[in-house]
Amino acid sequence: MNQNLRRVLSSTTLWCSMLLLGSQVAYAQSEGEGGDDAMSQADMLFEQLEEVVVIGYGTQKKKDLTGSSAQVSAEDFNGGVVTSPELLIQGKAAGITITPTNGEPGGGVSVRVRGGTSISSSNEPLYVIDGMPIQSANTLPGGTGQTGGSQRNPLSRLNPNDIESITVLKDASATAIYGARGANGVVLITTKKGKGGSAMAVDYNYQVSASTLAKKLDLLTADEYRAAVNRFGLGNTLGNADTDWQDEVFQTGVAQQHNLSLSGGSAEGNYRLSLGYLDQDGIVINSGTERFTSRLSMNQKTLDGKLTLSGNINVSQQDDNLTPYQQTGGFEGGLFTNVMKMNPTLPVYDADGNYTFVSNSVRNPVQAALEIDDVARTTGITMNGTARLDLGDVLEGLSATANTGYDTYNTLRKTYLPKATPYGVADNGVASQKYGQVSSQVLETYLNYDAEVAGNMLNFMAGYSWQENNYEGFGATAYEFVTDNYSFNNLDGGGRAQLGDKYSYRGQSRLVSFYTRANYDIGGKLMLTGTVRRDGSSKFGADNKWGIFPSFAAALRLSEFDFVPEAFSDLKLRAGWGVVGNEAIGEYQSIARIGTGSNAVIGGSTTSGTGYLNPANPGLRWESTASTNIGLDWEMNGGKFYGSLDLFQKNTSDLLLTVPAPAPSVAPTLLANVGATSNTGFDLMLNYALMSSSDFGWDIGFNLSRSRLVVEDLGTNSEILTAPISGAGQSGAFAQKLVVGEAYGTFYGLVYDASSNTYGDEAEVIGLAQPDFTYGFLNTFSFGKFNASVFFRGQQGGSVFNNTAMEYTTLDNLNTNINLLAPALDFSDDMLTSTPTYSSQWIEDASFLRLDNLNISYNVDVEGSQWLNSAVVGLSGQNLLLLTNYTGYDPEVNTSASANGAPSLGVDYTNYPRARTIALNVKFNLK
Repeated sequence: MNQNLRRVLSSTTLWCSMLLLGSQVAYAQSEGEGGDDAMSQADMLFEQLEEVVVIGYGTQKKKDLTGSSAQVSAEDFNGGVVTSPELLIQGKAAGITITPTNGEPGGGVSVRVRGGTSISSSNEPLYVIDGMPIQSANTLPGGTGQTGGSQRNPLSRLNPNDIESITVLKDASATAIYGARGANGVVLITTKKGKGGSAMAVDYNYQVSASTLAKKLDLLTADEYRAAVNRFGLGNTLGNADTDWQDEVFQTGVAQQHNLSLSGGSAEGNYRLSLGYLDQDGIVINSGTERFTSRLSMNQKTLDGKLTLSGNINVSQQDDNLTPYQQTGGFEGGLFTNVMKMNPTLPVYDADGNYTFVSNSVRNPVQAALEIDDVARTTGITMNGTARLDLGDVLEGLSATANTGYDTYNTLRKTYLPKATPYGVADNGVASQKYGQVSSQVLETYLNYDAEVAGNMLNFMAGYSWQENNYEGFGATAYEFVTDNYSFNNLDGGGRAQLGDKYSYRGQSRLVSFYTRANYDIGGKLMLTGTVRRDGSSKFGADNKWGIFPSFAAALRLSEFDFVPEAFSDLKLRAGWGVVGNEAIGEYQSIARIGTGSNAVIGGSTTSGTGYLNPANPGLRWESTASTNIGLDWEMNGGKFYGSLDLFQKNTSDLLLTVPAPAPSVAPTLLANVGATSNTGFDLMLNYALMSSSDFGWDIGFNLSRSRLVVEDLGTNSEILTAPISGAGQSGAFAQKLVVGEAYGTFYGLVYDASSNTYGDEAEVIGLAQPDFTYGFLNTFSFGKFNASVFFRGQQGGSVFNNTAMEYTTLDNLNTNINLLAPALDFSDDMLTSTPTYSSQWIEDASFLRLDNLNISYNVDVEGSQWLNSAVVGLSGQNLLLLTNYTGYDPEVNTSASANGAPSLGVDYTNYPRARTIALNVKFNLK
């Protein structure tokens, strides 16, 4: 067994044993029966109004909420092969955009709550699991050579099968309780627990799935390629093969999942233990992921129910077989670039059984996929314990809570480029090992007070928080190997190492906070909420380490007034304002830093030197976002039709941007607070129980969202260029720029006139990556023992720069044995013989409608079974249908490419494509 995993399991076993010894509870067995009668409208209304939702540091009845949030429970999660928690709610909640950074198993996921606020800092939300804020930094070290910078998803260490609900806090009145980390929203994840008063329940589910490439690019076939070569009179070397390089590289990826849980409890406590295993092959040969997870949750009441102790432990290990691709393309490019480049008249193997060789710049993609070794192992452990003491003997309604936790995960990446491949031949083999680790310690203590004041309900909470985050890593790369047999296991066997190929780092940051919140309910008609949090961060300058983040919200229940029609069983108007911060920058940015990397030749030898990285900036402070939200919640027809509408405005100031350092600084730049953005939009959510009876049920859900992030100020910068263009002679060119008054993600370029094959004289706005709106449409059905759900998701408007199409439409490709996209042959001959110009020709409409999730399940009759309480068999499909005019793999693109500190939006850089998946699911509840 791996040493790291052994240590993790040993510590977990010890911790679990301590909890078990402290529990000493006899779990009582109870049985219950439920009728099949349809839920009455009154029952539906009562259930919806009394529904309890998770908020920061507690829970609240849904009907009493003053802020904007969205909660999705397990029964409404996306089905199929879901390997990461965020994807459970993709498209299910208004205002939350969730996009995988690529289709690779275990790949990264981008989450945006109402479109983001920042330019150079992170726009990812804060994640809180069972009350514990966790780190979500990517620990996968960068690639070596052509292996690229594949992003992984840190949250994939949490098994989606262990999650009970996910709540997203969207506006400042809801997120201000998290202060400096709340600018981008907060995602609260609640895991499953055992149920009190029940015998031990054993649940097992198994899933097997098959995934295929959802769409192939329209590349020239071998016959079309030969015809094109003859048409233009080229002297290319033509082979006799008919090779579809996409078919050679892509495969049917088979995956299987096993999940087993044991749970139970009594009136005094409960427990749940789960084990999970995932083995997923990617749709690209020699790619995939394997993951083991284990989770234990326990709750125990003692001291006559006055003290409640809770504990959670999550242990995971994930092994990834990575694909050698580069998201930013480049001259040689990675795997997918070479799939498009490779001459279809050439075979995969030559007559001697060796991989067909074209040149060092056109590389056999099958060889790249099979011979490059690039693996990563990520091990993680998250544990937290909570003690809640009822202090009613001191003051009625008073309680104290203490929560402490530890979260750590690390990744070791090993890579080898064999000396006989085009990727390693220039260096006679390249080997590397790189390691990254993140850890976090948290302590939270707070008091909670509930009281009735003059017939009205008051809830008051005040607390203290301390969190320390640590980051460290190291790596080394070696070259010139005598043999490939050692792969990446003998770096010392390399005959050469270069300066800069050995590194190590360590960083630490701390956040100390004081916070308070008051909720006041006046007769169920008027609800008031006020929050204040004071944060102190070690990341910022000596003059600005502390910040104060307030919020205020009010809700008026209009349905309590006579002028509201009786059709409204509930109608509530909400309004809120607050200020939240963003501290998502690296450590030590406010102090003068010295680093290595400046090389010099001394005495004929290259020597590594040191230099200033940045001067001190004692005034460095938080990005600050002031947010206003107005919302309306309603329920009609006894709860059959309900929904909400929110309008929001977010203004962010003191943006953290890199600017030229003032003289006489030796360092060229420093991080400073110099810019501003604004973000406006709306969220709409509708639900309607169209039919509800014991024989047939049909529920409809719809959500619609819009946000528009606009650049308001760039400080001393007149513009910031981003979205670097890849290949096709475009080095140094950019597709997007940030300009004051324009939306983020605006494409600038020449306007192309297809009728005359001419371009405009000056660059202008030719597209915008941000969509006009996004939407989701869900239908759920129940009929007899069958249940079904059909979920569509889409967006209207928005643009994609198809960098791939621009790169593969020139006759020069044919001249160098490089393939073309078939539509290129429809262009005029002079378009094929000239270097393509970045223009509106390559900006495409990103609108799409996707059949994202389809689930059908059947409840098997197990009456009289000796072993089963229940059994469910189901089929699910993901990404089954895509309606779009986009010519690339998928219009829903995401990329890590950035320039000048600004990430790009809506740029297609030949990424790992998304799969279409069919899965069979079987679930058993054992006696």
